[in-house]
Amino acid sequence: MLILIDGLRPDQITAAKMPNLYALQKSSAVFDAHHSVFPTVTRVNASTISTGTWPNQHDILSNLLYMPNESATPLTTGEERNLVLRAATHNDRILARPSISETMTAMGKHFVVITSGSSGAATLLAPEARHGTGTLINAGLDGGKRVAYPENVDQAIRQRFGVQAAHEGLTSVLWAQKVLREYVLPELPHDLVIDWMTEPDTSQHKYGVGSPQALAAIAAVDAEVGKLIATLRERGELADTDILITADHGFGDIAASVDLRPIYRAAGLQTDEVTALNDGPTSSFYIHPHSAADFRKKLTALSEALGSRQDVQLLFTRSLPGKGCKADAVKGSVAGTFALEKVHLCTHDGPDLVVSMRPTGEKSAFGEPGSVPVLRDTDGPSDSAATHGGLNPWMEHIPLICMGPDFSVARVVHAPSGNIDLAITMAALLDWHANSLDGRNLAVDNPRAASPVHHQYTVVGFGIRRHLNTTTYLGKEYVDDGER
Repeated sequence: MLILIDGLRPDQITAAKMPNLYALQKSSAVFDAHHSVFPTVTRVNASTISTGTWPNQHDILSNLLYMPNESATPLTTGEERNLVLRAATHNDRILARPSISETMTAMGKHFVVITSGSSGAATLLAPEARHGTGTLINAGLDGGKRVAYPENVDQAIRQRFGVQAAHEGLTSVLWAQKVLREYVLPELPHDLVIDWMTEPDTSQHKYGVGSPQALAAIAAVDAEVGKLIATLRERGELADTDILITADHGFGDIAASVDLRPIYRAAGLQTDEVTALNDGPTSSFYIHPHSAADFRKKLTALSEALGSRQDVQLLFTRSLPGKGCKADAVKGSVAGTFALEKVHLCTHDGPDLVVSMRPTGEKSAFGEPGSVPVLRDTDGPSDSAATHGGLNPWMEHIPLICMGPDFSVARVVHAPSGNIDLAITMAALLDWHANSLDGRNLAVDNPRAASPVHHQYTVVGFGIRRHLNTTTYLGKEYVDDGER
């Protein structure tokens, strides 16, 4: 079983705030250097968890979709209908790589996803459920017309539990967890269950990290974890069940909102010459050129306008001057930028420039670290109090607790790990040796393995030295953070 607690930071798991998770940590394998995938947003990480591949492979590079032929403005990946719309131009594929739900179903195993989050995030975890592959439970499916695929599961849940709208915070969490405990576990065949709780993400976005509302949501989610563990124990299944508990990303409060329009003007660009997909403190830019020379001029000008700002952390461009990608590249084609390839975001039709914002170093009104500016296409304050998406420890560093017969007991694992590793680990636990995936199997306990290797890459440009910090372990490189 994989339990995802949306937006949970490791420093929130304390005896006072989350007594159930805190107790589980003491008796489980705790990976204390676990990483989200950059950009540290929900749907990018859901896609990586679903496929075991990096964003440049599964082709979900943001929480938004750039589809200029279908929409004049970016579309959210949070809605199933937008993913289905995109699939219509991608051989009816929502994800470019096979999901573990597809592979498990082909192996004759039973895969169940239950989530209280958006219909889009749910769909990315079981992208072919609409075609009969796996079981997907989410109250927002098909525009809210159904709560599950397949039909018999949809009807059973409606009759017994009614309908609770998805993605409405704690009320959605409580509904989904009740369905999990009282219907999924006792009645549905399941070899792997993914249980996604959308809190504390919803409360933290609205009220801020450390707010009374967010702390109440954290406590409620912790109580639901306790109920789930108790249910497994009562059913006699706990001792034989491997359970992985993690998050999709961390969180930080919004320090300021930066209007992109004056930056475009400073770069000599009109607003219709560039499209930005804004993921909080990280934005992905698509430039609309008239020629190759025009593209180069616009890309360089926009990079300079952003790169010379004190609140901009790192910039990424393709390593090659055109639209191609080069494996293992470090530096981007514009001086002062890193390669998009280094963070697995280079595709032929992907963004031309990705920019992350620099944390302020100041604490929020509730005394929490991790505050950061966000980029927007409008002026005025953000509608949210807190955010994620950035390349900093408070958003990159997330918890991972592993318990069950295939994991060590009461051990802290300091070797780096990431959400990229979850699919291959779950596959191995189900006797599927998925060597084609990008991660590594975390259930292999090898205390004699080589020590992690830390590396700092550096670029110089716009009068500033910028650094990208990574850690490599057993041939896998994890992006830690950026600095300048």
